[in-house]
Amino acid sequence: MGITLNLQIKELIILKYRSGIKQATIAKQLNLSRSVICKTIKLFHLRKSLVSLPKTGRPRKTTPRIDRKIKTLAFKNPFTTAVDIKAQLEEVNIGIHTVRRRLRETHNAFVC
Repeated sequence: MGITLNLQIKELIILKYRSGIKQATIAKQLNLSRSVICKTIKLFHLRKSLVSLPKTGRPRKTTPRIDRKIKTLAFKNPFTTAVDIKAQLEEVNIGIHTVRRRLRETHNAFVC
């Protein structure tokens, strides 16, 4: 996954590029890699806009709050299985595999 730039930084990159400053110089001034500068300029020429496109893919089933709760339950009792954690999350209808994925995302070594 690449770096996400806000609109102001993208505008600054294009402004500096149009004023004749080299990409390497822009990268040093903004403390970004040259590839990020190059990609921003290329996408601007291609789309004629700096606005990011909507992201693709299915939305997450869990919210950040539920993710934190799963992590907390696992750290309170390291021997708790994903089935037990799912049972403790009665208000949310998620699967066991979702619980396991969230535990893996938190770099939790004990996923059962």
